[in-house]
Amino acid sequence: MASYNDYSDEQLSSMLEAGNKLAFTTIYNRYWHPLWVFAVKSLRTEEDAKDLVQDVFSTIWEKHTNIRIHTSLKAFLYKTMLHLLIKQVKKTKNAQRFYEQLQAHFDQYSDWQQSPTEQHLAETELIARFEEVVAGMPPKMKAAFMASRSEELNYQEIANQMGISRESVRTHIKHALKLLRKQLNSIVATFF
Repeated sequence: MASYNDYSDEQLSSMLEAGNKLAFTTIYNRYWHPLWVFAVKSLRTEEDAKDLVQDVFSTIWEKHTNIRIHTSLKAFLYKTMLHLLIKQVKKTKNAQRFYEQLQAHFDQYSDWQQSPTEQHLAETELIARFEEVVAGMPPKMKAAFMASRSEELNYQEIANQMGISRESVRTHIKHALKLLRKQLNSIVATFF
C-alpha cells in the first residue's frame, strides 16, 4: 500500500475534492513551507505570512467540496494565496480609506484651534468611540456593516454570506450608519 507522500499532486487533488483528510494533510505538509517562503517575501513579516498560509489551507478545506482544480495543484495553491493576499491588501486599504473619511468628518467639525496634542487626543477618542460603537452593534448589524466596509462586499454578497435577504442587509447597514452618525456627532460636539 502506497504512502500518501507517494501520491502525485493530481491524485491528491482528486482525493481532496472527495474530502479525503489524509490527502489534505499531505498537501499541507508538502506545500506549507514553500507557500510560507513566498508569503514572507510578499508581506515582509513572518507572522503575517504564517497567517496568510493558514488562511489558504483553511479556505481550501472549507471549500473542498466545491473545488475543481484544473491547473496544477501548486499553481492552484499559489493562485489561492494571491487571491487572499489581494483581499487582505484591499481590507487594509479600505480600513485606511475609512479612517481617512473619519478624519475628514472630524476635520469638518473642527476649527483646529487646538494644540497638536489636543487634536491627537480628540482623534484618538473619536476612533476609540467608533470602534466601541461598532463593537456594541447587534451581531447581524455589525457583520453586515463590517462586510460592506472592510471586505467591500455588495449587499447581495453579504446576504448570501449571512443567509439573509438583500433587504435585511440594506436595513442593517442603514441602521449601523445612523447609529454611527448619532454617536460620532455627539462626541465631536463635546470636543468643539
